[in-house]
Amino acid sequence: MKDTIQAYSPNKKGVIMQKIIDEMLEIKDLIAQYKFEIKRLETKEELLNVKLIALLKEKQVNEMIFPNCRFGFVKKTRTAFDQGLFSKENPELFEKYKITKEKEDFVFKVGGGG
Repeated sequence: MKDTIQAYSPNKKGVIMQKIIDEMLEIKDLIAQYKFEIKRLETKEELLNVKLIALLKEKQVNEMIFPNCRFGFVKKTRTAFDQGLFSKENPELFEKYKITKEKEDFVFKVGGGG
């Protein structure tokens, strides 16, 4: 089997192949356009998130609930393993080196206040 061929063929199979290639190029172009638009919208979303966070801080609240949405900060707790200490000690001492961290994320949910 050849690695590459020059694909110019005026016969019926060549015409069908060209239609497939044309459609693929059109799809690839649309995908690129949508990716660009998604990136633009994500940037706009980030700016709106900053404005909503500022509003929460101004009102000194962690969450706001409206009939069509809710937004605010969500606290998350996770347990992490301190590998530096672990590498110095015996693996059976895992519980001794477990640390708990807390994280706060901004969340915007579409839907009712419930």
